Amino acid sequence: METKHTPGPWYVEGHAVMVNRPFRAEIGAGSPETVCEMVSSLPPEETAQNAALIAAAPELLEALELFLRMDWRIGPENHEYDIARAAVAKAKGGQ
Repeated sequence: METKHTPGPWYVEGHAVMVNRPFRAEIGAGSPETVCEMVSSLPPEETAQNAALIAAAPELLEALELFLRMDWRIGPENHEYDIARAAVAKAKGGQ
């Protein structure tokens, strides 16, 4: 079963990864919503970088999907293509 993620763009605000919802009846138009919060025992700088990576996830997934559509297979081995395909599957809830 394929899972759906919260549509982006995501952004970092403090210790949270946020998204603006175009409209939600219960909270109004353009209201921010928390995608995830960074609670960590890691140093603040590392936690901030982890949040930035998470916030980039929707765009990274889209870029990989575009790469895979190009079908760059040149020969019998294309390790990079296999890595990209596995990453997209993992991001969509597969193994």
